[in-house]
Amino acid sequence: MELDELNQLLRKRKKDLVEKWFHSVIETYPADGSRFFAGSRDPFTNPVGNTFRKELSELFDRLMDAGENDPLQIGTCLDPMIRIRAVQNFLPSQAIGFMFDFKKILRQDLGDTLQSPGFQDAFVKLEERIDAFGLIAFNNYMQCREKIYQLKTDDIRERTFRAFQRAGLVHEITQDKTEPENYH
Repeated sequence: MELDELNQLLRKRKKDLVEKWFHSVIETYPADGSRFFAGSRDPFTNPVGNTFRKELSELFDRLMDAGENDPLQIGTCLDPMIRIRAVQNFLPSQAIGFMFDFKKILRQDLGDTLQSPGFQDAFVKLEERIDAFGLIAFNNYMQCREKIYQLKTDDIRERTFRAFQRAGLVHEITQDKTEPENYH
């Protein structure tokens, strides 16, 4: 079985596979959150659940595309999900683990089909694509976390400066016009 044949087989099962993938993601949340994310499909009352449903479907399509995917396009597809996970209290492995959980979902769904001749090579290629997408997700996650830490640092620096300024401990320094501009 070629990778294209495997992808066609999986495309026929897209709705069920994406729904299982979605549930594997929301199960990483506490029970109340998980029930809420799974229940409402309204993008206004449930933006997190809606984002994951939409983006996992898009990500599935990109995984099934046997052609070359541009990492920037994949990153764009992953970005909304990764941003959500980056601001929550997940370890990096938990935040992007959903990418690798998809391999387990596929193995369970395909069952005995995995044993058919030629299938394993195609499945290994698909798993390599999933791994590559997972690495892109990790890079995106780290960029988001770095941005969050930078924002926190900037906020602390600004609040500290304002506190010192209010206490009269700092003032602006202006350049003295009597100093020579060039030193030789």
